[in-house]
Amino acid sequence: MSSLQLLLSTVRAGDISVHSNVPYQLFSGDTEGGNGSTHPASTTAARSGASATTGREYHNVPKKLSDLLGDVRTRYPGVRMTSIFASVKPAISYKEIRLGPTDSCLDFMMLGKCMAPSCSYKHNAALRAASKQVDAVFPKVQKAWKASNTI
Repeated sequence: MSSLQLLLSTVRAGDISVHSNVPYQLFSGDTEGGNGSTHPASTTAARSGASATTGREYHNVPKKLSDLLGDVRTRYPGVRMTSIFASVKPAISYKEIRLGPTDSCLDFMMLGKCMAPSCSYKHNAALRAASKQVDAVFPKVQKAWKASNTI
């Protein structure tokens, strides 16, 4: 996926995030004590009653999907599945590629981590996608991933 395509799909999806290499406490002006976290997601998770690890990281990504999308977060740290699915014309809808119960977060279930602090989808680390569901979704994910990597 070229940088321009990534930017365009990110803008279309309405998911623009800001990345900073400054520790969160210094950025917010808190230089004394604090909770020891340097990531704002942990503060958000703490307020919502979930820990940052169990609330936003998923270690049960189906093998087929982790083999296909395993290095996405390394290569494109801010990418969201909505951006990848927007690269296919017509764009693939949530209903077509849903994993887990309705309203499950696609980034969480397919990439293993949800980077959007304001994400309203479900992030249940105990869930496992049914193999039947994975088999049905995989060709669409594969098609979108290939389309998003073309210039």
